Amino acid sequence: MTPSKSRRRLGRRSAAVLAAAAIGVGLAAAPAQAEEADWIQDAAAFPEGEGLVPPTSPETERQSASFYVSTYNDGTGGSVDNLHVVFGISGEREGLTFETDTEGCIVDGSTVTCDFPDASMNDTFSVYLDVLVAPTVAVWEEFDYSISAQPTGYDASVFTGTWTIGPVIEADAEFEVEMESPEELAPGASVEPGIAFSNSSDSAYTGVFLTLWDGDPFLRVSAEYGNCGETDHGSVLCFIPELTPEPGAVYEIADETPVSYTLDENAPGPMRFHSSVNVQVIDVWAELEMDDLDLYSSDQELQIVPSDRESIENPGGMTVTSPVNPYDVAVEDQSIEAETEGTTTVAIPVENRGPATAYARPHPGSGEGSFNVTIQLPTGTELSGSDEYGYIEGDGYNCTDASKSDWLPEIDPEVHKLDRIDAQCWGIYRIDPGEQAVIELPVAVTDAAPATDGRVVVQEGPEFWDFSVFDEYWDLSEDDYPVIDSDLENNTAMLALNSPDAVGGGGKLPSTGTSLTLVGSAAGVVLAAGAVLFVLMRRRKAAATW
Repeated sequence: MTPSKSRRRLGRRSAAVLAAAAIGVGLAAAPAQAEEADWIQDAAAFPEGEGLVPPTSPETERQSASFYVSTYNDGTGGSVDNLHVVFGISGEREGLTFETDTEGCIVDGSTVTCDFPDASMNDTFSVYLDVLVAPTVAVWEEFDYSISAQPTGYDASVFTGTWTIGPVIEADAEFEVEMESPEELAPGASVEPGIAFSNSSDSAYTGVFLTLWDGDPFLRVSAEYGNCGETDHGSVLCFIPELTPEPGAVYEIADETPVSYTLDENAPGPMRFHSSVNVQVIDVWAELEMDDLDLYSSDQELQIVPSDRESIENPGGMTVTSPVNPYDVAVEDQSIEAETEGTTTVAIPVENRGPATAYARPHPGSGEGSFNVTIQLPTGTELSGSDEYGYIEGDGYNCTDASKSDWLPEIDPEVHKLDRIDAQCWGIYRIDPGEQAVIELPVAVTDAAPATDGRVVVQEGPEFWDFSVFDEYWDLSEDDYPVIDSDLENNTAMLALNSPDAVGGGGKLPSTGTSLTLVGSAAGVVLAAGAVLFVLMRRRKAAATW
């Protein structure tokens, strides 16, 4: 059976290995002629290890599998005279037959019938099988199974699922990779790092592929050769099916076919960006990647040649640092205009006056960074429109009402240069030069008398991080997170009510905006290894614990 591309996309690497043992469970009770078997909780069948595979060797002609039935009746216990279970391959499919030593079970080809006398409720009954896989069984074939469980005096409960035949997984060679790069790279500039790798295992395999990772969102890789193509997540894959790296030998990318990395022309700095190359053996999963990948239109292919080096001395990725290139995040005075009491919306634009992209650096060990927009409402107003937990979901950001929050009132408002904190918004992590991210804040006016005591403060995350923790686990300090914002004075603005002293008006959106990605709480996301962007040089005083 030849799989379609849609199925191939589902059968990728470790995810596909798991899919080979995937279980689909459904419940369908037979027409009631006896009591309903509502105490049959579930049942499932699964191959052991990495799943069922075609019989490519004597070792794979007999494989292991099992199925189980669980019972449940709210813990009240009890028993029945017998639990009758039938497991079988649905339809008239051939290719799998079973053997079992489980007591109480007999086998007829691809059907297993079991009886468990004096079955207890609130228990699990497991059956272990030897699966005899016929030579005609091929990769990606699917076998639907069903499990019928029927206690004496009850209707049968039927559960169904699917076994997918997976590919035979061979041991991969292990490779060490080294990349040479300059310490500093200016925005808009490119570099062609020397890339070399060595097979550090004891076996030689024919066919390798390279995964060229970029440091998104600012460091981009380019290898537009006929045997390379870009993946959906931005990396570039290059396939060299004829190469057989010998154990211990060193290979490198030929000078005639360099790989280049370009730093975004608006990259902020000083900031450190990291990229890496991964080398693997072409296996069945990589072959599926090759089938799906749109290769670049080029007659020239990436070339790998033997290197004069005797070994890889410094395995690891490439790290480049951008020079000083500040951005300028700013907010302006705003006035909530409301002639009478009621609800309205105030638009708070957060602007980047450039020249670099405003980028909130990732929090080490957690996830995406975020610019914090902290708000002290003017007298006569209060936040409205939040859910029962105090959250307001906007277009690319979230806000929290301090009056309904468990954690926000615990923050010292002086950290944010405020007398009190009424709301805080987060999720804005990138603003391009000359663009704005707009927060629309729903407020209720309880007293329309003019007031000018409201404030809006925009700050980047490192101001609140506990660097004692970062020093312990990542050897990072405040020196690694310099101030990149060129003007901190315009990060604070007045938020007034019916005041001619503040520009702007409630609900009036600016003419320009930028589409933002909702990233949620940074603490709930784990950073991928090698994708963290670190920064360096000047010292910054942390004002509070993150």
